[in-house]
Amino acid sequence: INAEYMGTLSECLFFFAGPPRGAMLCLVVELVEARRLRNRDSGRHGDVSDPFARVYCNVSDDGVLQTRCIPDCLNPVWNDMMVFVLNGSPKAGALEVWLLDKDRFLNDDLGHVEIRLDTLVPNQRHDRWYALTFDDGSTQGEVHLRLELK
Repeated sequence: INAEYMGTLSECLFFFAGPPRGAMLCLVVELVEARRLRNRDSGRHGDVSDPFARVYCNVSDDGVLQTRCIPDCLNPVWNDMMVFVLNGSPKAGALEVWLLDKDRFLNDDLGHVEIRLDTLVPNQRHDRWYALTFDDGSTQGEVHLRLELK
């Protein structure tokens, strides 16, 4: 993608020099915030989860993108923007957002959401809270995303 990045991810300014060659669409993801996350830390002396997010799109070669960690917070605010250049059909695509608790040795799961790209209308901003699911099927917490196919 022809973009110039300045500052941290949350302070990015994108100066697009035109659409990437061969790309039909881009998926713009704004990971706004989360609320009511599960506490995976001790809870003693204010020690609660240290959340960060990993974001992946299966029809992009951009890999896994990640937010910064917000220490000791069950209602984090990121306001991070990420752009995935799609190299496949959005009809076969999905966006995965995993919230994790940063720990020294092994990060703990705080829930995830998968959004099928064929549910998004191109050039329309989708602003929504999504419930976070765990591998056992239980849910706790929500993540606020703004998504747009361009």
